[in-house]
Amino acid sequence: MINQRSSREPIICVLCSIERHLEKIKRKAIEAGYQDNTMIVSGVEHILKMCVYNHNSSPENHIHFTIRLILYILPSRNSFYGLITKVANKFIEHRSLECALIDMLVLLSKYRDELQLPQHRVIDNNFKRIFSEPKAIYQGEFNRYIYPDTGDTDDTDSEAEIEDFNEYYQTLAPSKEEQLDRLERDIKK
Repeated sequence: MINQRSSREPIICVLCSIERHLEKIKRKAIEAGYQDNTMIVSGVEHILKMCVYNHNSSPENHIHFTIRLILYILPSRNSFYGLITKVANKFIEHRSLECALIDMLVLLSKYRDELQLPQHRVIDNNFKRIFSEPKAIYQGEFNRYIYPDTGDTDDTDSEAEIEDFNEYYQTLAPSKEEQLDRLERDIKK
């Protein structure tokens, strides 16, 4: 998604720019020998899928996801410096990957400042794990972020699911006759 500011100067979509940086990180991580199931490879790949999904959704979801991604990784100015330090210490042996990660943090910090995003207190540090725990096994931690908030919760089950559960539960529970027999035996003891 590229918009034109003037005939010469294109404005590149923020999410497109983030996607390009994520693709570079994934490529550099694979070149550095990280396994496919690690946070820095598989986690980044999952974030790329989220970017594509949100890119193809409504503009409101697109913007909301971009802001949320920036705030989850860099909730405050101090978090930028902390992550830069972690990256510099963790990726000494893989300079090209270190540079790609730092470029990503610089980009996010730039957009954070340009969008004038407020300080944000985030308890969830999953996205930061790409920078701080790259070798950790990715276990689908980002699955809950793929779709924008719709106000619905996944905790509500459909009536059919509840009915299926009740049916299954009834097959596990002893019949009334078995329960009465057990009670009679317990009383006789």
